[in-house]
Amino acid sequence: MWLDSSRVTLDGAGHTVTGTQTDGYDHICVQTCTQCHTMEIKDLTITKFAYGITSNYAQGLSITDVTVRNTGNSAMYISGADGLHLENNDVDGGLYVTGHNAHHGKGDRSCNGTGEYGSPSITIKNNHVIGGLGISDGTGWCIEGNTISNIKSITFSSWILISYQAI
Repeated sequence: MWLDSSRVTLDGAGHTVTGTQTDGYDHICVQTCTQCHTMEIKDLTITKFAYGITSNYAQGLSITDVTVRNTGNSAMYISGADGLHLENNDVDGGLYVTGHNAHHGKGDRSCNGTGEYGSPSITIKNNHVIGGLGISDGTGWCIEGNTISNIKSITFSSWILISYQAI
């Protein structure tokens, strides 16, 4: 599914999307358009894809109550995030978020962000992550209340404000 414009909500309403393969780099369940804004993905289960959700330079992206299972490369891969809100997701296969540079991925150290467009807040809260967790090239992010298990890799660089993480 390609979210091809700004101001789009994908409400899965509890449904499951099942792919046919977990290898390769082009078998993606949900991909946002580059540099779009005000997008929401919620209440969806994704299984059997190479990537569950990918996004490049989105502004105002909110991903909540999404379950991703059986991915070959990464459950969620978010690059160049700004105004990002990831909360209450159940991710098996890795969660990777990259801020990119001084203009993308600079948070305001607030844990109150909702993923709104134009907001400097980046919140990664109350997610269950199985496998790898990669967070890089950002500052002032709120990363709080996440549970990380069956760790294959963890990468953290250039960020501030972490609350309790169960590992």
